Amino acid sequence: MRTFIRIMLPLSAPVLATIALFNGVGHWNAWFDSAYFVNDKSLKTVSFLLMELINKANLTAVTGANTVDAQRSATYAAQTFTAESIRMATMIIVVIPIICVYPFLQKYFVKGIMVGSVKG
Repeated sequence: MRTFIRIMLPLSAPVLATIALFNGVGHWNAWFDSAYFVNDKSLKTVSFLLMELINKANLTAVTGANTVDAQRSATYAAQTFTAESIRMATMIIVVIPIICVYPFLQKYFVKGIMVGSVKG
């Protein structure tokens, strides 16, 4: 056990950091679980709510402004966003936490690359 803690665990830090990052990104982007297993609206994940937002934007883009009555159509056209802009905004929202965590894990990735490149 002492050998494991002093030798193997420090050498495995890059692998564990990679697994932690992939696992975190997987859980952060997991909208499927929330869609099928959570009934309470207040417990839905952020990724599920963003997916719903994108689907509503795509539905609005497909149906168009024909469903809005003529009196409000000019105001509606001035206030709407394209489905593409909503999709890009949600991508930024999803990526920001990952970008905030990555610099803290980057030192382990660099360490793993350096250990793998040293020839003995």
